[in-house]
Amino acid sequence: MLRPKKYAYLTDYVRLIVVQNYGGIYFDTDVEAVRNFDDLLDNIAFFGFETNESVNTGLGFGAEKENEVVKQMIREYDHLLDGKNGYLCNVKDGEDLYCKIKQFIELPYEKRREMGRYARKFVEMNFDKNDVVDRTVKFLF
Repeated sequence: MLRPKKYAYLTDYVRLIVVQNYGGIYFDTDVEAVRNFDDLLDNIAFFGFETNESVNTGLGFGAEKENEVVKQMIREYDHLLDGKNGYLCNVKDGEDLYCKIKQFIELPYEKRREMGRYARKFVEMNFDKNDVVDRTVKFLF
């Protein structure tokens, strides 16, 4: 089972959304480029792999705007955003983002904890690491 990384999945989701909406390249700030990656820019998308079977977008990835692979990767997170696991904001809507953050902050502590527990349970029950990797590799190649 894919284990959640607490709030780390949120950053994974956001980086995918940004590249999907605008196109571009993403690398975590602790990634060191040891050679020129200009050749990668000739591809419609590229992804860093943590292992032979595991994509890690933090290691670096890039894609053209509205890329189908990135779109599929984003769909893997959709089930986490059902109001029990967290909130989904409208794209490019700062007011909606503000309202969702405020809504979460105003929840009683126990409700926030319950949301976290529910999200963890949901991920553990519904995400199979091997399935996600297999589908991503099949889609890429």
